Amino acid sequence: MASVVPAELETLPSRPEVERSLLGALLIDGALLTRVMEHVVPEDFASEPHRLVYEACLALSDRKESIDLVMVESELERHGRLARAGGTAYLSGLLDNVPDVESVESYAKLVREAALRRQLILQSRRAARAAVDAPDAQAVLEAAQQELVDIAKGSLRGGFVRLSEIAEKNEEEIQKIQARGSMLTGLPTGFSRLNALTQGFQKTDLIILAARPGMGKTAFALNIASYLTIHSGYCVAFFSLEMSAPQLGFRIQCAEARVNLQRLREGRLSKEEKKFLFYTTQQMRDARFYIDDQPSNSLLEMRARALQLKQSQKGLDAIFVDYLQIMGSRQKYENRTQEVGAYSRGLKALAKEVDVPVIALAQLSRRTEQRGSEKEPQLSDLRESGAIEQDADLVIFLSRPEYYDKDTPDKNVCEVIIAKQRNGPTGRFSLGWSGETTRFSDLAQVPEGAGM
Repeated sequence: MASVVPAELETLPSRPEVERSLLGALLIDGALLTRVMEHVVPEDFASEPHRLVYEACLALSDRKESIDLVMVESELERHGRLARAGGTAYLSGLLDNVPDVESVESYAKLVREAALRRQLILQSRRAARAAVDAPDAQAVLEAAQQELVDIAKGSLRGGFVRLSEIAEKNEEEIQKIQARGSMLTGLPTGFSRLNALTQGFQKTDLIILAARPGMGKTAFALNIASYLTIHSGYCVAFFSLEMSAPQLGFRIQCAEARVNLQRLREGRLSKEEKKFLFYTTQQMRDARFYIDDQPSNSLLEMRARALQLKQSQKGLDAIFVDYLQIMGSRQKYENRTQEVGAYSRGLKALAKEVDVPVIALAQLSRRTEQRGSEKEPQLSDLRESGAIEQDADLVIFLSRPEYYDKDTPDKNVCEVIIAKQRNGPTGRFSLGWSGETTRFSDLAQVPEGAGM
């Protein structure tokens, strides 16, 4: 917690009697420290004397020495801290009103709860002061959001999870999967070959969908998002940093209705096409497909909006970001590689925090086009940062032979390449592609090269 002046500290919530009792329990039974450490760090103590005593207990534990009144007093005296910790009489007084062993963890949680409240109050005060004087209100907002993220991360006192608990939760997931009548462990994509290789898009995964411009990245992402929302009832957040929401809406409608996008723009639709479009529009009315088209959205803004959406919709199933390299940030980085790496790490953290797959579109470098006849994307082509490959759980490349070779027999075909999958095989397969309707579709053949 940030340092504060005594006058300000007096107005903040604290539990001094709980802190005293907790420390007294440690002085009587030092073995309890391992249970307390799971919940409390020295900064969680509002009282400086209590903080010093707890630090002395931790120091003794690090040296594998016993923890009791005599040893703690000696440790404080050795570092010239005994007087600041209240002296010998104060230490002895900590042994009064000690909780029973079963209550120690509850006391530790109370200390942590008070510390969290103090952090939130101090953060709001700093934000209020900054908002009065700062020339850039947006910068103040982003700084405040980042502080809240840091507080939230610090409030998560991790620890071991027993295997039996994990197995029970997994059993619940298996039952849900069976109830849905699906063999997939993740979200369905709408493409049978992609489902077969990945078992669907998994919770907490960062999925990178990468290609050169013009290959259909956005169309592919929209096809999957539409399948999830319009046909499967899931809730999706789609952050579009490049195209506007109306533009995306036209694409979705044309792909769903199988209507020529250019004919729609020119107002040359036939009666039958208008009928298909009307029917599709009716289907879309109940879809929980939410598009945010603010340009240069920062990671903090995406996080805040995704969490708000999850709360308002009582659930969120997937997040799409189009696309990674043009995300915004007011933070200064030493170079572009460091910046893009921060984005990919942040998106992975977002996937874990919200507990959904994050599908981030990414641009490939021009090296793909400089290889002569061999244009197939490689992991090294991920533009501007090797951190993208490292952070990703799944990397999918799109490549259309027709884009480079107009005479190829593979017309209206897109190669989908699973270049990396942390928990599954790599592989490749082909999809049909209709540029007129911006729609991908399954072909008849079976996926090739699983495990290549």
